[in-house]
Amino acid sequence: MRACRWPAAFGISLLLCSCIDFNGQTLTYRYDRAGDTLLMFVVYEAIHVAAEDKAGADPPVTDKEKEQLESVNRGRRAFFFDNWISEFDGERIEREIGEARRKLAEAVPPADRARLKADVEFFEAVIKTVRVKNGRFYLNGKGQLCGWQYVTVSGVSRLLPLINAWAKRMVQDMKTEGLGDRARQRLRALVDKEDWVRIDGNQIRIRIVLPYDDFAKNRKEMMNDSRKPLDFRTQDAVLNYDEPVAEVILGRLDQETTTLSRPAEDKSSGALVAYVKEKYGLVPEPDLEKLRREFIRSGKLPEGD
Repeated sequence: MRACRWPAAFGISLLLCSCIDFNGQTLTYRYDRAGDTLLMFVVYEAIHVAAEDKAGADPPVTDKEKEQLESVNRGRRAFFFDNWISEFDGERIEREIGEARRKLAEAVPPADRARLKADVEFFEAVIKTVRVKNGRFYLNGKGQLCGWQYVTVSGVSRLLPLINAWAKRMVQDMKTEGLGDRARQRLRALVDKEDWVRIDGNQIRIRIVLPYDDFAKNRKEMMNDSRKPLDFRTQDAVLNYDEPVAEVILGRLDQETTTLSRPAEDKSSGALVAYVKEKYGLVPEPDLEKLRREFIRSGKLPEGD
């Protein structure tokens, strides 16, 4: 919900400026190889108005923030650690499809038409394969506004080649003036053979093109900032860097399930809690472990709203 800490150069990250933030998150995932489906149970903690981070006050809920909440409530958005891993925004992707189709209707060069068609194929595949189902909002023991979501990605083995092809196009379009000679040579060598997103067992590898100065800055922020998305020193997550490619490794090959967590610290604003209670309702704090276990094991989305 905040702006991405890392450049969105690959994957399905299609980001928007945002006003609603969440301070903590726990994400549990399992790749069901037999069903070729990625299952994710996501818990958001300390949901609050982002302006509160700076003001330390209780700002009112703006129309923009209300629309963002409604977008999430429609089941079209999911966020993964402040967007720095990725974000799914179904409505944004549909706009991208419409824009690409509009350009295809115009007289564009053959190379551009091929690129636009490939983009449409990729975006449509994402829309068809990713499904987000919301749980409910609740207050935890600290009085923080929280909520949960179920996310499934079907046909993973068919989607990954499209993700990697799209990532390759993004990398080819990148400006490399800020890279050194070795970094530019390495990038050229990697473009055609690199898997930018890969799943082995329950391990997910995500590679990002990132100049060293940007990598060092973002790594310092993650390690020193109490709001860092993940503590790579204590969880099943590894961060590697060989200029100009950063690699995030989540989970292990032999794991059945992987859980990544960032504890919440901030208390959400009272104005936001009041708005959510009136608009969407609040439920008693649920047995999240039971909900998580049932979904991750069965792979079945719960029925009903």
